[in-house]
Amino acid sequence: MSDIFYPMAGFRDLQVQYMDRTMKDEFEDGSESAMRLWPDKFFKRQFTAQHYQLSAQEFGYVKSFFTARSGQYDSFWFRDNVNRQGNAKVRLSKPLAVKRNGQIVYDVSMEMREIAPVRMLVELNEVIDVAGNLYFWWDANRATYFRTRPSGLADVSTVAALESTVWDSSYNGIKPAWNTADPNLFVDSENSQYNYFEFGNVISSRFARSTFTLPFATGKPSLTMFIIAKIDGASAVKRVLASIGALGATKAFGIQCDTDGFLKPWFGATETWTNGKFAADSNWHSIAVSRMSGSDTVGFAIDGAFVGTDTLAGSLTDNGFALGSAPDASGTYPLYTDTLGQIAHVICCTSLDVTPMAALHNLFAHQYGLTPV
Repeated sequence: MSDIFYPMAGFRDLQVQYMDRTMKDEFEDGSESAMRLWPDKFFKRQFTAQHYQLSAQEFGYVKSFFTARSGQYDSFWFRDNVNRQGNAKVRLSKPLAVKRNGQIVYDVSMEMREIAPVRMLVELNEVIDVAGNLYFWWDANRATYFRTRPSGLADVSTVAALESTVWDSSYNGIKPAWNTADPNLFVDSENSQYNYFEFGNVISSRFARSTFTLPFATGKPSLTMFIIAKIDGASAVKRVLASIGALGATKAFGIQCDTDGFLKPWFGATETWTNGKFAADSNWHSIAVSRMSGSDTVGFAIDGAFVGTDTLAGSLTDNGFALGSAPDASGTYPLYTDTLGQIAHVICCTSLDVTPMAALHNLFAHQYGLTPV
């Protein structure tokens, strides 16, 4: 099987069927029983794709690609940008269909089927069920940013501002409207089932920033920031993984890899965290900082379990939020100075205690090889 990515985008039509494997028995009285043969929420996707008309040169790329795959034999990675459902390892389920339309264009359609059942990407409602009052969620698998109202409903009034086009920003160089930072947000690991935002070891500075008004009160709101990340702790430079608020002492709320190589909360400047910290080890972890409303007690969790609490006064200021840097326009304390800076999910919600923190960790554990708790 090939770890190669399908090279062409631009689909006029893309239909997806989600196939399950269920065994049913019908009894004499007309009743039925059913037994699920695949695990819960596991499906195989069937894609029926129709390209926009291709030029002779574009058709040459497609033909060469499928010739190298030996038609229906070899598998490859296909990304569902249209429905924002991430990557699928597929192979052709029918021969490639080609029609030459006039002298210079080709109509190309194809059917592809996932080679193995996989767990569907985590949905927004699943996150809300666990996190409760969800404020926002960055999902690298979809290259999508979700924002909700305090009621937990999708904030449809801002949808037009969040995505400037239906095409995937990371693979087509289109910066979403919510990202006011200069660089494009870069999604890596295209030849794998699950993706992440890449910050470390990049050619130029990369971070994402939004100046949308924070959907909660400033000061000391009930707040949790939860991320899935893999960070190298070897650098002696402070790097902020994700943050909200403003640059300055006690004005922010986020997660950092400090100059000593430890993952810690971050409140906008240089603070002392004695108990709530964890040595960055270049492995995937869920990392979270949490504070109850009006409280100076800050909890820090790794892999779904709290590792310690510290007391630090904070006064959150509204100045947007950032991924891969402090929440200012210059990219202060940037993660791109690291040799390894990968973030897969960022979730901001009301304060979580032990049980929902573990449930949120478990929701994403399968995607990045984490151990459920």
